Amino acid sequence: PDPAQAALIPDPNPSPSPSPSPSPAQAAWALVLGEGGAPLPNLRFVQADVSSVAASMSEVGGAVSGVAALDRRALVLAIHGCNEVNRQAIEMAQRADAAWLVLPCCLQVSEYVDARVKLPDEVRYALLCGAMAEQFEAQLVESIDCRISKRAIVIIGGGGVGER
Repeated sequence: PDPAQAALIPDPNPSPSPSPSPSPAQAAWALVLGEGGAPLPNLRFVQADVSSVAASMSEVGGAVSGVAALDRRALVLAIHGCNEVNRQAIEMAQRADAAWLVLPCCLQVSEYVDARVKLPDEVRYALLCGAMAEQFEAQLVESIDCRISKRAIVIIGGGGVGER
């Protein structure tokens, strides 16, 4: 699956029974934990286009409901989200007061900087990640090993991240 289209969502009502057709990852966990075991039974995996998830959400009693059913306990991830996917993921998390983490990929200058930018790619990427972090009031900016990804800047915020 496209990582920009995946999300892990806390499930307030986890199902005690395993899914009928376990994924290879679920089968590996079952082998380690024994039948019926689950590493994190309060998590569920949602795979969908970010814009359709955002469009399906509505405010209900302080939480955001819809396909993703986000609230303050959720973490919204956008890994290698291109163009506006990062913005959509962060805004969706902010509406629910959820934590968010993005590892941006393709960033458009016009989305974050009101200037003409002519810089080498690595410098341009770092500048735009900094502008994105400022715009969305990130609490943490880190990097991962560039052997894992050439786009190695991780931006984290929301959901009281700085308070934990």
